[in-house]
Amino acid sequence: MSIRLFSIMAVLILLACPCSCKKPTTGAAGTEEHEHNELGHEEHSEGEHAEELHEEHNEGEHAEGQKVRISPQEMEEFGVEVAEALPGKLHIYLTLPGEVIYDPDRLIHIVPRVSGIVCEVRKKIGDTVLKNEVMSIIDSRELAATKARYFAANENVFLAEATFNREKNLRDKNISSEREYLNARTNLAEARIQLRTAKYQLVALGFSEKYVQGLKYDSTDRGHLEITTPLSDTIVNKHIQRDEHVKDPKHDLSNLGHFEITAPFSGTIVKKHITLGEKVSDNNAVFTVADLNSVWVYLTVYQKDLDTVRVGQPVTVRTERNRDGAKSRIDFVSPVLEESTRTATARVVLDNSKGTWRPGSFVTGEIMLSEFEVKIAVPRTALQVVEDKSVIFVKTDEGFEPRPVIIGRKDKEQVEILAGLARGERYISKGGFTLKSELARSGLEHAGHAH
Repeated sequence: MSIRLFSIMAVLILLACPCSCKKPTTGAAGTEEHEHNELGHEEHSEGEHAEELHEEHNEGEHAEGQKVRISPQEMEEFGVEVAEALPGKLHIYLTLPGEVIYDPDRLIHIVPRVSGIVCEVRKKIGDTVLKNEVMSIIDSRELAATKARYFAANENVFLAEATFNREKNLRDKNISSEREYLNARTNLAEARIQLRTAKYQLVALGFSEKYVQGLKYDSTDRGHLEITTPLSDTIVNKHIQRDEHVKDPKHDLSNLGHFEITAPFSGTIVKKHITLGEKVSDNNAVFTVADLNSVWVYLTVYQKDLDTVRVGQPVTVRTERNRDGAKSRIDFVSPVLEESTRTATARVVLDNSKGTWRPGSFVTGEIMLSEFEVKIAVPRTALQVVEDKSVIFVKTDEGFEPRPVIIGRKDKEQVEILAGLARGERYISKGGFTLKSELARSGLEHAGHAH
């Protein structure tokens, strides 16, 4: 029993000894090996990161130090332009929508003074007319009746004057009574009143006194009217113009009611509401004539921009087809807002002698709000992006160098350069993409050779 117990204990001791001896050795070795691996890994990572930073720095220095050569022929072919770095002005603009309209002061709706039948139409929409040029002729019974009353009154005055002169002579010779003399004088006064009334009726129809006084009934040839003074009479009331005149020295009685509708000024017929044989009235416009040598532009000013838009500010008006636009100034800003849109209107007057601006066209107006000077200003086209940096290709003795720059303020066309470009240096102001492409191509070739 004791021998058997002793044998079991001996076996357990022998089994336990290798484990207890091996365990410390293994733990120490594993710990040292693990620490060595971690340190080796960290040293390797730091080496790679430093190497990458070094490579990036070298690559940046390589791109910045690289020069691009381009011949004058290539510059002309690809539209590459060189400019000198100089001070400049930057402008802050406000862009507003707008519409071209007629100049209301040069837009006339022509309305005949009398109603009648259209017997001749000489002009159509789009025709250009000169001042006092005849556009249409109307035959009016009202005008014929008014003229007839005037002729009758004129003849009555002639007869009343003859009677009065005869009675006056008879009275002076004591042949006629005082009553007959007074009756003759009364009849003359009444005839003159009727003549003035008929005259004023013609004047009320738009005829001038000079024209009316020139109307005479030729007693030697009772089939004709003798007109010694032609009528060229214009009455304009805001947008209403009425102009009728007779130019021929004599008119047949059948044409007694004819009068001509003429253009009040040189312009273009933009509307026409008259046809041959049509009856026209004295309260409807038959022609609309506009002088298109000058047009207005109404710009819509929103509430948030009202404090920045003022009379006299420079403005450039553009359309989609005319990107160059026309320069003018703000002529008027409405003092009240449109009730439906809550916007104000800014007026711009444009010269349209070439017919560029068509009323009804939508436009945009760029109002220059402010301007300021900067030490160096370059066009936006001069900036290129190389390796995530804004660069400008600066001219050197070896070629054009892509030089990083620091950008300041900017407007729609120019950029302020704070650093990287000195005054007087010559740089690529336009067409820099061509040099950028050449730089990228040479960089790929260099990378290929290095590989």
